[in-house]
Amino acid sequence: MSAVKAPVSREAFFAALLTIGFANALIDSCLYTVQTDGWLNALIETFGVSVFLWGACVAAVIKSLKGQVSSPVRQADLAVGALLCLGFLVPVSLLSWATLGALAPYLYFSSRGSPALKAAAIIALAAMLPSIWGRLVFAVVGSHVLHLDALLVGSIMGTAVIGNTVAFREGSDVLIIYSPCSSVHNVSLAIMWLTTVVTFQDRKWNFRSVSYCLAACAAVVAINVCRMAVMTLSVEWYELAHGPVGANIANWLNVVAILIIGFQAMRNDAPETR
Repeated sequence: MSAVKAPVSREAFFAALLTIGFANALIDSCLYTVQTDGWLNALIETFGVSVFLWGACVAAVIKSLKGQVSSPVRQADLAVGALLCLGFLVPVSLLSWATLGALAPYLYFSSRGSPALKAAAIIALAAMLPSIWGRLVFAVVGSHVLHLDALLVGSIMGTAVIGNTVAFREGSDVLIIYSPCSSVHNVSLAIMWLTTVVTFQDRKWNFRSVSYCLAACAAVVAINVCRMAVMTLSVEWYELAHGPVGANIANWLNVVAILIIGFQAMRNDAPETR
C-alpha cells in the first residue's frame, strides 16, 4: 500500500478515529443522564456509562499513540476513514458501535508492523462487549442465562424455580428475573476490563490471564446472585435490595472486585510476543 503525505502519523490518525467513534457511541447515554439527573448526579453516575467502559475507550486511544515508530498514513487508511466517518456522524449510538466493529478488524490486520495499533484494535473490540456482543449473546441464549441465574438463586435459598422465576422464601411471592437483572451484563464488563488490562500492558494470554478473567466473571456473578437471593427473603428485603441502596452496593462491590482482580492480572510479568 502506498503512503501519502499527511500532517499526522498513522497512529494519530486512528487515535482520532477511535475518539470520534467512542464519543458518538457514548454521547446518547451521557446526554440522557444529564437531562434526567442533572450535571452533578450525572458526574457521580459517570454519565450512565460504566467506569470500566470509559477506561477501555481511553486505553484504546492511548495505546494507539504508544507506537515506538510513527508510520505514515496510507491511501487505504484515508478511504476507510472517510467511509467510517459517515457511520460515526449519524447520531445513532448502535450504528457508531457497529462502525467501530468495522474499524477494529481493519486496524488489526493492516498494522502488522505496529503492535500498539493491533493492541488498540483488540481493546476497541473488547469495548464493544457490553454494547454489542453481550446483547447478541443474550438475544440467542438469553432465556437459558436467566434460567441459570434463577437456578443459582434457588439453590442458595432452597426455594422453587420455574423458568426465570424464583419463589420467595416466605412463599407469598415470586422473583421474576428479567434481562437487566441478568449476570451476563456484569460478566461482559469483567471480560472487557481484563482484556483491556492484559492487552494494554502487553501481557501474554496464558493460563494465569485466563484464570484471572474467569475469577472476575465468577465474582460479579456471585455478587449479582447474592443480591437477588436477598430479594427473595421478603417483600421488604426485595424493595431494599432492588432499590437504589441495593443497586449502589452491588455496583460498588462489582467495581472493587473487578479492580482488585484486574490489578492482580497486571502483575503477570510475562511479556507478550506478537
